[in-house]
Amino acid sequence: TATDKARLRTALQERRNRQDRASGLGKEASALEFRGLAGQGNADLLRQALETYRQASKEWPEPAFEEASKRVENHIDRINAQVAQVALLVKEATQLEQEGRMEEAMRRYVRAQNVRRTDDTQTRIADLERRMEVRRKRMEEARTLYVQAIDLGHTRPLPIRQAEPPADGLLDQ
Repeated sequence: TATDKARLRTALQERRNRQDRASGLGKEASALEFRGLAGQGNADLLRQALETYRQASKEWPEPAFEEASKRVENHIDRINAQVAQVALLVKEATQLEQEGRMEEAMRRYVRAQNVRRTDDTQTRIADLERRMEVRRKRMEEARTLYVQAIDLGHTRPLPIRQAEPPADGLLDQ
């Protein structure tokens, strides 16, 4: 009948509309995923891509959307694991730095930077390098003064006093 044909045409048009909306969402999600994977990966963009793939899948269930969702979830999990590993390495490095174990701290910061580059870690590395250089120069100056003292007539080694670093942190600057 004519009503059945009209209902069928309407249902077919709704199906095409849903399929078109899903296709559009899939393209949008794919673009977000591509941008989210650039460089080291951006978890926020990937979460947006995941949500968009899920919307597309609700609109038009298709295996490609499910596969893409799983793929994006894996990327997000990888980034989250990297972020957690970096946080742990930076925490360890900070503790080592506070204990005066600068070379070990530097190795931890470099490992963190190798896992996932961050401005914070790069700043910490640059700051620690600067402080280590200042410390190295001060040690050279102390050795030079010690040799000069021996040359001036001190034939026996001077007693080396173990002292706490000044509380004002001047040695670390």
